[in-house]
Amino acid sequence: MIKVSRGFTLIELMIVVAIIGIISAFAIPAYNKQVMRGKRVDAKAFLLDIASRQERLYTEKISYSSTLSDLGLSAATSPEGHYSVAVSVTPSGCSPSTTKCTYYKLTATGPSNDAECLTLTFDSLGGKGYTGSASSYDQCWR
Repeated sequence: MIKVSRGFTLIELMIVVAIIGIISAFAIPAYNKQVMRGKRVDAKAFLLDIASRQERLYTEKISYSSTLSDLGLSAATSPEGHYSVAVSVTPSGCSPSTTKCTYYKLTATGPSNDAECLTLTFDSLGGKGYTGSASSYDQCWR
């Protein structure tokens, strides 16, 4: 009589666990990096939306606004809620009735676990910037 064994040996199970561990050591950091890039897309789209609203306002009033409510936005957070946005204009404290605002800078501050791109900036001249540990501009704005 031939005895047929069914199941896995402990060695086979340990090999499978080791393979899964090696694969996950590469996959999890790559996945987290893609999640961060997806969150940055949310911020970039919101910054560009605010910029287009600023330009539309400028054509009407020959001045930029320092408040998002003037641009028809109720919240200073991106649509997905990952970034908060601040608007600064030059000269500071300007309003359409007194001094014309001729320059604006938008700053999106992201989640604290995104050390590569802590903030993203966009200004009225089309300049894009970032702060963080990223080694190049492309890491944050591509």
